[in-house]
Amino acid sequence: MNIHDARAIYTRHTIEREFLKLLKEKPVSRITVKELCGKCQINRATFYKHYQDIYALMEDMEQTMSDEINSLIGADQGQELNVKGLLTNLLSSTRLVGDSWLVMFGPNGDPALAGKMLQLCYKKALPLIQQTTKNIPLSEQQRLYVFISHGSAGVMLDWITSGMKESPEEIADFLDQTYFTLLKKHASEKHR
Repeated sequence: MNIHDARAIYTRHTIEREFLKLLKEKPVSRITVKELCGKCQINRATFYKHYQDIYALMEDMEQTMSDEINSLIGADQGQELNVKGLLTNLLSSTRLVGDSWLVMFGPNGDPALAGKMLQLCYKKALPLIQQTTKNIPLSEQQRLYVFISHGSAGVMLDWITSGMKESPEEIADFLDQTYFTLLKKHASEKHR
């Protein structure tokens, strides 16, 4: 890596870090390039060398988050699907970057972000649901995904906001057991 690459990486990290600090305080719509540049101690030309505007910065950070989640949920391709392992990986990653993800998902972030991430997980999660609920119509399997994913997001958000005291394995085990119980119960009731 040459010095210019290192400087560009440092500048981008600085911009992202200061942007997250501002996003904790106010909505993205009220953050200006001028204000962000002042916090970063860079000029506007430097900012514009990396991003078109504040929204492009937010999109870039969301894409990085999406890529991280996608790599985690796609990591076990070719292996037997394993909900607990998948959740443990996701929660462990969240623990490493939890504060920044919390800000991005928070009230000042993109209100559509949670939906985008749940949609990203849909392709991986639906086959897991289908394995357990083979005799249930697809429309019900999809509703189960919506129910489970939103509940899981709530548990994960609570875990993050309460300081991530439990280990990722404990939360993953709780969610895995909850899924298993819910899906088995739903499948058995459909057979009556």
